[in-house]
Amino acid sequence: MVNFSQALLRTHRKDNQDFSVLDLKAYYRGYCYACETIKMLPQKPDPNLLSLGTRIK
Repeated sequence: MVNFSQALLRTHRKDNQDFSVLDLKAYYRGYCYACETIKMLPQKPDPNLLSLGTRIK
């Protein structure tokens, strides 16, 4: 798990040098919550709109 998190951190630290493991956890937890919220919507948003908000590297 350490190697995987270090690889993910490396990609995020290109944009922000202070990005930490806690930031990584918060980023993916927020992504999960956003995906689950979108699944519960009665009418799905436009796929182009969704692609703007998802920026997983």
